[in-house]
Amino acid sequence: MRASKWILSSMIACAIYFVGGCSGESDGRSDTTSEVIGTSGEAQFNLLVRELYDSIESHWDGEAGWMNYSSGLDVRYQESITFLLFMDSTYGTNNKSKIVSSIKYSLEYLQDGTGAFYIEGDLGYVRTSLYIVGMLKAIEVYPEIVLEVPNIEESIKSAANWIISVEKEWGGNHQIFGLIAFELLTRRYNDVAYSSQIARIKFNLVSDFVHVNDEMGYFPEGPKEWDNRLLMPIVQTQIMATGFYLSLTDDSDMKLLLEKTIRSFVHYFDSSSLRIDITDSYDFGNKYQPLGVHTIPIEVPSVLLYSCLYIGEYCDLIDEAAEIKLLHDNMRDNFVRDNYLTLFTDPYYRFAVMETIFNKES
Repeated sequence: MRASKWILSSMIACAIYFVGGCSGESDGRSDTTSEVIGTSGEAQFNLLVRELYDSIESHWDGEAGWMNYSSGLDVRYQESITFLLFMDSTYGTNNKSKIVSSIKYSLEYLQDGTGAFYIEGDLGYVRTSLYIVGMLKAIEVYPEIVLEVPNIEESIKSAANWIISVEKEWGGNHQIFGLIAFELLTRRYNDVAYSSQIARIKFNLVSDFVHVNDEMGYFPEGPKEWDNRLLMPIVQTQIMATGFYLSLTDDSDMKLLLEKTIRSFVHYFDSSSLRIDITDSYDFGNKYQPLGVHTIPIEVPSVLLYSCLYIGEYCDLIDEAAEIKLLHDNMRDNFVRDNYLTLFTDPYYRFAVMETIFNKES
């Protein structure tokens, strides 16, 4: 536990950046990091994690979920549990009662009879995969949850069976999230039904991977008959998901594909401006070119973590307070454009996983 660091970062935030108080603003974003602190990248990271935590907490309704979780069939707001579990296990916060209440609500109202979880009223492959991950992480951090939520493991298995029933058309980011789910399912249950899915999904990902040349490649985000299957903004998601998968298991095949995908990212990324050239992306002509947009800001800071870990690129960017702040702000701007949905689904995978680079204490 790093509770002492959590307390220290809170004290620093309130003492140095007291502008409008230490609570979040109406949009869930606090003013505690309005300037870059004159200290290490680790201290800056701790403050920004605190800001994300405060933002999510500002939308807790006091009963069973966050923001608009009860206004329709959409589990994404409830995926906050993954970030809160990270905070509890790493920084010593205590969100167990909220996590239990949220899971109970989600299993009763946001899981379809097929086992799938909803996204805007539809059955979602990625959402189901990631909510499985969240529930399994909850059991890992708080084993007693299996008693407090008696149907949780039955619901997990039902969700897994639904994913098994879905055939994906190509090996893009959706299947990588499925791979993560089945890796954790196999760890928990040691069932060949789940381990066989790892092999099946990996076969699809490896066989469908687009090798641009010996050094570069990407996971396709379009049908095989398309001449161009590169969706450059989603390459960030591919790296984020594959990097997280490799943090769970040693997989030489996926490691090779990740390294090639990162090199493709490097080819298009300008580290001085923190922007990505999207002119080769298949959505450029329809989505960006009419607006005169040729580059977009990087919105997934953990891409640089995995770039550092796997090919030795951008290590300096993720250890400097100013750069970490800029990366965080780009991500937060994306949250706003997404009407804050990604504030609840993505902060762990996009940002909090970077804690590993600073985790130098026993």
